[in-house]
Amino acid sequence: MWRTYIFGSKKDDIGNYESYASLTFDQYKQDQVVQMHYIDENEQKNYGISIYDRPNTPLPDLVEKTHKIQNSELTDEEIDRALENIWEGNTPRAFMGKNSKGEIIVQLSDSKGKPRIRMVVDQNDIPRMEFLDGEGEVTYKVPPEM
Repeated sequence: MWRTYIFGSKKDDIGNYESYASLTFDQYKQDQVVQMHYIDENEQKNYGISIYDRPNTPLPDLVEKTHKIQNSELTDEEIDRALENIWEGNTPRAFMGKNSKGEIIVQLSDSKGKPRIRMVVDQNDIPRMEFLDGEGEVTYKVPPEM
């Protein structure tokens, strides 16, 4: 298993800054399946742990197939469908951390990467749990809306 470390920061002349760090654990011949990450852009922070599904096809093979499709004479719609098929199984599945709104969140996604369960403690320490359909619409919420 490969491990990748990425980190850095920068600041411009007017005081805008960016700071980031990432530690990833890669599937054999593929991309990361576990990632710890931190991003801070002018006090907009997002950090946590993410889990991904990856296909068994080696990453270089997927990249090569992608370039062939993008350079083909297919229509834009056909290219999009072909790329979806190639990258199927390359999916974010879980996140636990803090988002840029200041919420602590645990989010579980389905096999297509669509969020299906979200547990949140917002910036005012108010907890909620949401169940979502495949389109991202909340179908059930605890506590219910008053």
